[in-house]
Amino acid sequence: MKNKKATRKNDDCLSTVLLTDCCKLVILSPHPDDIAYSLGGTVQQFHLDMEWTILTVFGRSVYAPHCPKAVTESDISNIRNREDVYYTNQVGARLIKFNFPDASIMGYTSESELSASYQDARFSKICSSLDQCLRNIRPDRIIIPLALCDHVDHRIVFEAASRSSALLCADVWYYEDLPYAWYLSEEDLQRQIRARLGSAANSLCINITRELPRKLKMLAGYSSQICSQDQEVVINYASRVQSGAFMYAERLWH
Repeated sequence: MKNKKATRKNDDCLSTVLLTDCCKLVILSPHPDDIAYSLGGTVQQFHLDMEWTILTVFGRSVYAPHCPKAVTESDISNIRNREDVYYTNQVGARLIKFNFPDASIMGYTSESELSASYQDARFSKICSSLDQCLRNIRPDRIIIPLALCDHVDHRIVFEAASRSSALLCADVWYYEDLPYAWYLSEEDLQRQIRARLGSAANSLCINITRELPRKLKMLAGYSSQICSQDQEVVINYASRVQSGAFMYAERLWH
């Protein structure tokens, strides 16, 4: 028990450093809603003076399951962009949005998008654009999706970011992307993370117990994508990864 308490205290110190001791932070988001879904509690704890950016890679979409009247690419992309702008304004982030087409435009289905190669027609251009943007920003810290379950869009972002020279000068962390992390057992999740980051990867649980209600409220702002079942996934997963120190958590890897 003494060792567990010491570990929790160290985790608290690391969490404080991660959330406050940073001049420039960039969080990579494959789609609008990925940050609200996966890191919506963590970002609420950022220091008010922190300069941070959400960089959304796939700005074009025809996927809006809860907006049945929106059928064109233009309508759906505009709706999703408005949701993203509102969210980033609420959490105090700067938004940079690329205009790449997401998996829905590329013709992937909900099944094929989890098995497709990330080296599709978009990959090289995304690598170039992402590298150029990150080198222009010169962030001190970058947080990247782990691409759990191999969603092709998330995997493209993970692989493209890994190739950027900006990572050589930054403190790099990785987040567990929801809802995909929820589909995995803890054993399978750990196996995928070690395959991505190596056997020496370490995790950091961030207590979001106080922030969870607001996380859910802000996530609901992505109403073209989110329903009550998605909210349940967030609650259940935050309870699953809390590591015994608090009720609800989000987890980062380093």
